[in-house]
Amino acid sequence: MEIIFGVAIVCYLFIAVSLSIKYFSLFSKEQNISPEDQTICIITFAIASIFWPIVIPISYFELFESPNSVKKTLVGVNE
Repeated sequence: MEIIFGVAIVCYLFIAVSLSIKYFSLFSKEQNISPEDQTICIITFAIASIFWPIVIPISYFELFESPNSVKKTLVGVNE
């Protein structure tokens, strides 16, 4: 049981660090952000990285909510 718990912790931390790296790499590419917006972005990235087991399924649910939403997103079709 301890091994399973240890593996789960390692997986959680690995994904959290991976998300943090991705978020901050996207953040660093943005040039025109005010200091207030930078602070809000960093707080949002930290919360999303910590709570990714909740955030990612919700975002996927919203993305795939209707059958045409993925097609619209990928193709850029506007109705």
